[in-house]
Amino acid sequence: MSSDTLIKEWIASTDLEKITNGLSELTTRPSLSYIIELYESIWKMTYANATEVDIREVDAGPLAHKILLMNEQEDLVPAKLAPLAEVTALDLGGFPKAAFFPELFKYQGLKNLYFWDNSLETLPEAFYEFTQLEDLYICDGLASLSPGIGKLTLLRKLNLRGNVLKVLPAEVANLTQLEILDLSDNLLDNFELDLTLLHHLKKIDLSGNSESLIIDEQVLAITNARNIELLH
Repeated sequence: MSSDTLIKEWIASTDLEKITNGLSELTTRPSLSYIIELYESIWKMTYANATEVDIREVDAGPLAHKILLMNEQEDLVPAKLAPLAEVTALDLGGFPKAAFFPELFKYQGLKNLYFWDNSLETLPEAFYEFTQLEDLYICDGLASLSPGIGKLTLLRKLNLRGNVLKVLPAEVANLTQLEILDLSDNLLDNFELDLTLLHHLKKIDLSGNSESLIIDEQVLAITNARNIELLH
């Protein structure tokens, strides 16, 4: 096992002594400085804005204690410790929305991004520049979705269940790689998305919306013809 690999294992540990030793070794490996940058960045997006006394104490203390807390949270830190631009997946569920932006925009390699219980009501327009996203999950208080969503043309899975959406932008029809569209448990009272270009679509979930939900006849015709699973 190389020394660099050992350092990464120490840093990713839930043993404070190992983490401390790993940080000490990092100071002699400038090429691995991106590991500290990654942890510091994730801290900014998660615990840095927390108000709990115990978290504030950790925030004021050594970096090793912050890393330990982050490592103890399942799926928070990417399994592969890599430079920010090479991180492909982030699960930021449960942390204040104020922490996400603009720090999140440093992650230009994201393919999978998950938000839940973040008090998100809308997304900044700059968010829709994450054109490499393939899996986007937002289960929160999202009240609106910009037409900018149409820029995310590599999306294969768009999961927006459990929000308060009343309208779905027509630009979702531009997501030509889309396979799964989950809009369950929102406030939609009609669904008339143009499915013409969505040749990869396998499933649409509209369950848990308005009891009087109206589904466009063209949608019904296409889902039937293509054997697309339609739940409502």
